[in-house]
Amino acid sequence: PTQTYSGQVAVNYGDTIDFVIGDGGNGREGPGKFDYLDLDASIYIPATASSPGEAKNQPDGTVVKITTPQVVTAGSDVFGFSGDVYYIEDENRTSGIKVVPASAPASVALGDRVTMTAEVKTDANGERMLRVISLDSQIPGTPLDPVGMTGKATTVGLKTEGLLVKLWGNVTYSDLGGMLYFYLDDGSGLQDGGVNSGIRVLIDGG
Repeated sequence: PTQTYSGQVAVNYGDTIDFVIGDGGNGREGPGKFDYLDLDASIYIPATASSPGEAKNQPDGTVVKITTPQVVTAGSDVFGFSGDVYYIEDENRTSGIKVVPASAPASVALGDRVTMTAEVKTDANGERMLRVISLDSQIPGTPLDPVGMTGKATTVGLKTEGLLVKLWGNVTYSDLGGMLYFYLDDGSGLQDGGVNSGIRVLIDGG
């Protein structure tokens, strides 16, 4: 069947693509005239990534196909992120990443197992993210429990950006009564270069 696309179109190795070449109504057909191909879509073959960690290793602008189901761990409906985003994480808890849906609001729920085709990007804060092109599969499931770790462990070893974690300790500083952020110190010796000890925790939701 013939389909018309506008925007980005993902294809796989072995796919057959037929193009219709014409003048697009501009009167360029005929003797001495050159027909041309006018595409309204960018066509690409996505790289395969089995985890958010593999996707993060790709440069910005790379289109990846997440083939292994990932678990939705958090979303704007839970933490009140500015903008409509959610987070996915692999089942073995080694990597996670922020996801911007193709259209808002995001049609996912906590615990959903999803696969997707998406473009790798970096946001204004330097956080790696995926911008969804297509949500390829979505199956309801049980949400993941947060992984307990020390504050210092979030900054060394395993790349923890995007993971759902649980921290504990004493509040050493709070901004405006704790309405914007606070510092949580569990005694593991974490310093962010400022005068406050512990890890800085942003409060985005109510």
